[in-house]
Amino acid sequence: MWTPKSELIHNSQKLDVSFGILNTKEAEIIRANVIQKHTPSGYFKGRLFESVTDDISCADKDSIHWLKKYPHQNGIYVFFEETEGKDVFEFNHISDFLSVYDECPLFTFYITDSTCAFLISYTCEQTLVCTASAADWLEAMLAQK
Repeated sequence: MWTPKSELIHNSQKLDVSFGILNTKEAEIIRANVIQKHTPSGYFKGRLFESVTDDISCADKDSIHWLKKYPHQNGIYVFFEETEGKDVFEFNHISDFLSVYDECPLFTFYITDSTCAFLISYTCEQTLVCTASAADWLEAMLAQK
C-alpha cells in the first residue's frame, strides 16, 4: 500500500530530484509554527486546510500548475495531513516538488517556507487553498483569469 511519503521518496529517486526529510524535532517545529500562524487560536480539528484563516481557495484541477508561477520558489517544506504521516520533506525548488508530485497518486499536501510565512495546500479534491502572502498571490492569479 502506498503512502504520500513512499510515493515522494520513490518518485524523487526515479526522477533524480534532491530532497531531504526533516528530523522529528524539526518537523514538529514546522508543523507547530504553521498551526500557530495559520489557524485560529493555534488549534485545528480535522483537515488542516479546513481550519486555516484568511484563506483564498480555487476549485480548479489545473490550479496546481499555477504554483510554477508562485514567487517563493526556493527552499520549501512539504507535508501531509498528520493521519498520512508526520514527516516534513524539504525540496530545493517548488518546481522539483511539482515534478515529483505529477508522478504520484492524488493526495493532499501543504507547502510552506522556513518561517511559515505562507501556507499552500492542494487537496485530494483538487482545490488550491492559500493563506497569508500566498492568498494575495492566488487572488491576483484569479483576477487575471
